[in-house]
Amino acid sequence: MTNAPMRPLEGKLAIVTGASRVSMFALLICLAAGIRPIITSSSDKKLRKAISVGEPGAVDTINYQSHPQWNDEALRLTKGRGVDVVVENVGPTTIAQSLSSLARRGTVSLVGFLGGFNVDCFPDTIGPVLLKSATIRGIAVGSKIDQQNLCNFLSERKVALKPILDEAIFSFKDSQAAFDHLYAGGHTGKVVIKI
Repeated sequence: MTNAPMRPLEGKLAIVTGASRVSMFALLICLAAGIRPIITSSSDKKLRKAISVGEPGAVDTINYQSHPQWNDEALRLTKGRGVDVVVENVGPTTIAQSLSSLARRGTVSLVGFLGGFNVDCFPDTIGPVLLKSATIRGIAVGSKIDQQNLCNFLSERKVALKPILDEAIFSFKDSQAAFDHLYAGGHTGKVVIKI
């Protein structure tokens, strides 16, 4: 990645699957870049926190328990257009829905595998990728230049990272409680243990 200026992203749409730590960070980046995000979760509490990160009306949400076919809800929210980018944190188990929610020439950025690593789902995605002229891109930790560009972007846009921290902060002596909180899945963002 070079230090080239960022392409205009105003008016672009994105779905961020799940309300994990990575998802909340992606949500902050979308908002800072002028991309309208839709975030999915099974927890209304996590969706409320996601909404609170942006200005009123800036973040759309989908509870995938209420809308198991969340891709249809995403298409409704985008008036049938679909999204330009899907930040796919769940993996192969939701890739078909991610592709269904995608606009023509959109990109699915495959970041994580919270739903497991069942790659048997991938052969079913070939048709939608071709029909939509879509791109599926694997995302991993970038280079030092990528990291510096991200830090510069966050600094220029004055992005506060506090929203990606969970509300519960644990002392070092309560580390086991912190891990229990993490494994219970009730957290939104990074779980902090103070040393």
